[in-house]
Formats: sequence, structure tokens, C-alpha cells
Amino acid sequence: MTGTVLKLEEFRKALWDGTSNIQQTVVIGGESSKHKYLELRPFMDCLCQIWPPIAEVPALLIRQEYIESYNALVKDASDPSAIGTVVTGQSGIGKTLFLFYVLVMRLQARQPVAIETDQSEYFVFTEAGVSIEPKGNSLVDILRRWTSSTQVWALSNSSIDLDQPSSGFRRARSLGAYLIQATSPCVHRWKQWLKEYGARMFVMDLWPEDELFALGSLIGVEDPHTLVAAARKWGPSPRKLISLHQGRLSSQNLDSILNAKARKIANDPIGMLIKVEDASLESDVVFVRPSSNKRHSFAAWIPSEYICLIIASALRGVAAANQAAFFQYMDSSAYSCATKWLFEGWVHTRFLQIDHISCHWQQSPALHGPLPTLGRNDIIVGQPCVLRDCSLSKPFYWQPSTSDIEGTDSVLYDTEGIYVIQSTISWTSRSVETGLDEIKANLPPAFNTVP
Repeated sequence: MTGTVLKLEEFRKALWDGTSNIQQTVVIGGESSKHKYLELRPFMDCLCQIWPPIAEVPALLIRQEYIESYNALVKDASDPSAIGTVVTGQSGIGKTLFLFYVLVMRLQARQPVAIETDQSEYFVFTEAGVSIEPKGNSLVDILRRWTSSTQVWALSNSSIDLDQPSSGFRRARSLGAYLIQATSPCVHRWKQWLKEYGARMFVMDLWPEDELFALGSLIGVEDPHTLVAAARKWGPSPRKLISLHQGRLSSQNLDSILNAKARKIANDPIGMLIKVEDASLESDVVFVRPSSNKRHSFAAWIPSEYICLIIASALRGVAAANQAAFFQYMDSSAYSCATKWLFEGWVHTRFLQIDHISCHWQQSPALHGPLPTLGRNDIIVGQPCVLRDCSLSKPFYWQPSTSDIEGTDSVLYDTEGIYVIQSTISWTSRSVETGLDEIKANLPPAFNTVP
């Protein structure tokens, strides 16, 4: 045996025999917030032989999503006609790490499992031991020689080096092997074999905030709330958030990436959004998540108000026809949460353009005319209380720092009149009375005389 095989055998035996305490518990914020994790450090040398980047993950948080996904796979694999499953979802949410969770669970259940992460070799764990095989060696022959079990799981991690499961792994179905591929949503990585073999799809969901907080605690983030705050801004992609925290990615660079991708969507809104939804394009501004509890298909989702504002800003630079096409496409249930943010953001950017905006009053045609041009120095962002410092002598455009002011999305003052603005694409508008009362209560008394 080589040194690598010996280390892998120690790993297999510790889990197979139940002598490892690899599964541990971290308590975050009291007994009501417990999260289990896999302590990988004792086995890191051998695990790095399977997938070198695992070295960056000394402790693997066991997401509730992992548990539910694994249970779904067990249920599906119990059907003799089941071929396998494509496990996919938004990039950066830990699908490869899920394969390692599956590997541990299968070994603890004393069940044979094979895993491949590149085009050069694969690893086979059975009751007889561990084997490292070059890709040219038939997995079918290896399984016939090493195990009599018909409960073999073959795990394939899609990567730059390995788009789809290898032909050897796919052929192992002839022995009853159940094939699981972890992959990005890009269709070229999974569509062909899924269709050819009749496999099913399972779409993993995004990270909830309590798990992001637990992850931050587990990896030593001094204040895990910062990870949660970053997720609220840039979206719940742990890989991206950890890169930001560790300084490998700056917020400026990330914003540049998001702005560039938002401009692509703005220039071809329908074409780009369709590509995201049918999984032919990955995106950092439009995420994918399960479309239903069955997890068999994607739904597109814009993860934050901040990203909506980036998209809205990109729309400012394209033709009106593109803007109309974008909002028409977005006016669907899949985007219902984001559409309001997007339209509000677009309205904000329109009011702050250099060009004049012509205002048409539905019930007062005599008031038709241009609104004032405002500069960056005229912008006020904050809670309604910041309006207390406004002056009659200076125009301003107030944009609330949160979107919870009932029926009110912004306020425009041009020294001749004050306008409370509601941004909506719905025929049924929200009540403005509560928001108006809050605005009036915070403006200086002198504004009571302004029409």
C-alpha cells in the first residue's frame, strides 16, 4: 500500500467501524441554536488527495439542506429503477462539500462508495478497503472485484477538469450503482447525461442567515454578524462571502463584477434572463433556487435590494424599449419580491439623472411639465428623521435608507413644491396616508406652507 492509500484506509476504517468522532456540535447563541459539523482536520491529508481545495475547509458545517438532500437521495436510491441524481443550485453554496458529507454518511452506514473529482483518477471505498484507480480502469471491474453489494453510490464532482460524470461512472449503473453528480446550474455539465440516462434533478436551496452565522463562528470570523450583513447586501453565497472576509476579493471588485453583469442584462433583458432561468448562464446578480418543495426545477431570484439597485442603475443607460421589456418580463411571480425593489431603484436613478424628467399628472393636466434637475449634492439618504435638517431655500431628493415607509418611496422638493413619490408597477397602489403623516411629522414646520 502507498502512503496515500494507507491514510485513506485509516479514514475509511474509522468511519466504517464507528471509532471516529468526526461529527461534532457547535452551539451558537444558546441551546436553541445548535449546529452539527464534521471535524475534518484529523483526516485532512488524505481528503486533500481526493479534492485539494478541501484543505480550506477544516470543519464542514452540516446544513439542514444537506440532511434533507441526503434523505431525498436515500429515498430515491431505494427505487430499483432509479438511475441517479444531478444535485445543483447557485454557485458557491457548497455542493462539492455536500458530496463529502455524502461520502462520510455512506461510510458510516458501512456502504461502498466511489468518488471522482477530476479526469485523472477516482477513489473506491468498500468493505475490503480503499483503491485509487486511474480513469482508464473500469469502475465496473473494480466493483466486481471489491464488493458484492448492490448499494454502491458513485459520486462525481463537476469542475473545470470534469464537466460530466465519466463514462466509467455512468456504465457502473449496470451493477446497480447509484450516480450522484454535484454541479453548477450550467446545462452543458448535466443535461446530456441526465436526459440520456433518465436521472432526476435536485436543486439545493440557498443559505439561511442562522447557518451563515454558524459558519462564521465555525471558521473564526470575529463577529459573524458581518457575514450575515454581507449576505444581505451581496447575496447568500458563502464562497463569495468568505473571499470578501479573507481579503481575496474586495467589495470594489465585487461591485465592478456585479455592475458589468447587470449591464449585460440591461442590454438584452429577455435573452439574458431566459438564459439564467434555463440554466445556460450563471449569474451573480440573478440567483437560482428551487422552484417548489419538490426541488426538481429552478426559479430565478434576485437576492438583495442592493443588487436590485445595481440592476436599476444599469437600466438607466439603455433604451426605453429595453427598460420596458425588462419590467414586463420581471412582472411575474418568480420575481415578485424583487420587482418592487427594482422599480423603486430605477425611479431613484431616473430622478437623479442630468436630463430633465417630464412629469404628467393624471388628474391635473395643467401641471404637466419638467421636474427640476438635481445634482448629487441634493440627494439625502436616510430615515425620515433626516428631513428635519432640510431648508426651504435648497432643493432636495430624499431616498429612504429602508423600504418600510408605508406608501412612500421618495420625496422631491424644488423650492416651489414638494412631491411625495410612490413607485409602483401595480394597478393597486399602497395606501399613502401613513407614509404622508410620517413625512409631515419630520419636515420642519416651514414646509407646511409649501404646496
